[in-house]
Amino acid sequence: MSTDTTPLGATIKRHSRSLFMLAMLSYTILLIYTALSYSREARLFPLIATVLLVGLITIESLLKRYGDKINIGATSVFSHSSDDPAGAADTDGSRNTRRELEMVGWIAGFIFAIWLFGFLASFLLVPLFVYVYKRDVRIAVYTLLAVVGLYYVFVLVLSARLWDGIVIDLLQSLL
Repeated sequence: MSTDTTPLGATIKRHSRSLFMLAMLSYTILLIYTALSYSREARLFPLIATVLLVGLITIESLLKRYGDKINIGATSVFSHSSDDPAGAADTDGSRNTRRELEMVGWIAGFIFAIWLFGFLASFLLVPLFVYVYKRDVRIAVYTLLAVVGLYYVFVLVLSARLWDGIVIDLLQSLL
């Protein structure tokens, strides 16, 4: 008796990434099929999500097929340089602990700001957070564009009513 993997097991292991993409594609097709049975307003968000999924699946499939011929490399947005405090290595762990506590503080502050001022005013804090964390204006501008895109999708396209916040409700009741 040998302990070698079966040919089927080796094939699955070798092609696990492709099988995962096939499962994601099947899920996306099922999501599109299901969303088409909804009303016009209700199917808009699932169809937007499937466009993103199809785009990601396409990129992943192209990278799987032509990845060895394409030199993507690391972009400056996602790479950690040696002078970047977020990517800096630490030997005693105190700097990492401080950064983690800063992140928890930002998240708690963001949740409090949403409760107090509402989503729209609070989302303007996200580019500020990114700038403070990464110290790069370009990345903060990209984040601001993403926030504006999310506003466009949820408020203008989907007509979703976002939380106004305690302060806005209080001001509206006073006026």
